[in-house]
Amino acid sequence: MRVRNVIASILLIALSIGIVIETVKMPIGNLKSPQAGFFPLILGIVLGIFALILLIQTIKNKIREGLAPWAKTGGMRPLCLTLVALVIFGFVFEGLGYIVSTFVLLTFLARYISRFKWQVVIVFAVLCTLVSYVLFGILLKSQLPLGIFEVILQT
Repeated sequence: MRVRNVIASILLIALSIGIVIETVKMPIGNLKSPQAGFFPLILGIVLGIFALILLIQTIKNKIREGLAPWAKTGGMRPLCLTLVALVIFGFVFEGLGYIVSTFVLLTFLARYISRFKWQVVIVFAVLCTLVSYVLFGILLKSQLPLGIFEVILQT
């Protein structure tokens, strides 16, 4: 088992907790007459259960091997840098806008966490930013902040 399993399971547990918290604010209904929050609530609970099973299995296997789950990676530095980058992303998201802040985040992660070459980093960041903007901003019509592009478009 890998460190990725531990990180993924922790993130999925956090996601499932968030789903459940947000879902209970909606009308849930019951099994015979489900309402809007019923299906997301069930999915959040099932996701949390499977993520917890993955985490327990991964930790058990690492304990058997005599290693901490994060011992074979470059330490906690990449994980901490990623967390700090995501927190900063949350603060600058509205001011810079979706496109700029997502591009900067992906550039940072690809270059300084994954250590790709600059050519790969730029192509990756541009493609991922554009694809995600088309998916969320255009196709799903999400209200994504334009940030500095809003100022440019108004002039």
